Amino acid sequence: MSKIITAVKMRCAPKIDIQFESEGQDFEIVSANEHVILFKVKNQHGHYIKTPVPIRAIILDSEL
Repeated sequence: MSKIITAVKMRCAPKIDIQFESEGQDFEIVSANEHVILFKVKNQHGHYIKTPVPIRAIILDSEL
């Protein structure tokens, strides 16, 4: 399980988009609140990956 901690506490949980270096990988959000987001990474077969995965970009979209 991986964790993102935002620098500032947000009004509501942000929408998240993660782009991985490898094609076919996806993520599943386990828990999200105003400043901590927990997620798991899946491979192309839907199995969870337990080793570190290189991430190209993370985009957080918060409502104002």
